[in-house]
Amino acid sequence: EAKTAADRAEGLYREWMKAAPTDPAPRVGLANVDTRCRIPFAEMMEKGELLMMGNSLLEEALQLDSTHWEARFSLAMNHFYTPAFMGKTADAIRQLEILVAQQGPGTSLTEDLAVYTAAERASSEGRAVVLATIVRCRGSTPRGCGSKMLVDPEHGLTGTVGGGCGEGEVIEAARAVLETGAPRLLRIDLTEDLFSWSPAVCGGTFDVFVERVDPAPTGSRGA
Repeated sequence: EAKTAADRAEGLYREWMKAAPTDPAPRVGLANVDTRCRIPFAEMMEKGELLMMGNSLLEEALQLDSTHWEARFSLAMNHFYTPAFMGKTADAIRQLEILVAQQGPGTSLTEDLAVYTAAERASSEGRAVVLATIVRCRGSTPRGCGSKMLVDPEHGLTGTVGGGCGEGEVIEAARAVLETGAPRLLRIDLTEDLFSWSPAVCGGTFDVFVERVDPAPTGSRGA
């Protein structure tokens, strides 16, 4: 079923590319089919090929429009989550720096860049850290989907997922994830404390994915 849906989406995007050869959007969509829809069900060797094809499409999209936000952000995320031994983290940071420069300060992307820069620093020092990302929100929440926080035992926190008791739960979970390496999905429920005087209480719920980011093997990072 997933393969059928991916095949259908690929066909539509290829038709769009043919009809609008200078539009970067269908290339970005097709890249996302490769990296988000097909990779989870692919064999190991095929995953690498799909990632390369997806990145190639994103680079083509950026050649058509160097300011295309989704193309550059997707490329940065692909690089960041590529196995560390391939040395793509520096490329991810560079793409995010370009995005910040294009959009200017004061955006949420500036916060993301700080998180990824801190993760890269820890990796270069040979230390594991924990990345927490809000993946789903319901109701009123202090931070939106995609908000990130890095938990570094030596340098503390970078970024935030909302502060208050909810963030405290995430920090506690991060300690366990750092020790075991097993990721966790937390549901933070703020609805039970609607009458609290805390300004952090918003009355919604949000899910946070907590994962360990291990350092790259010695000598594996690219420039």
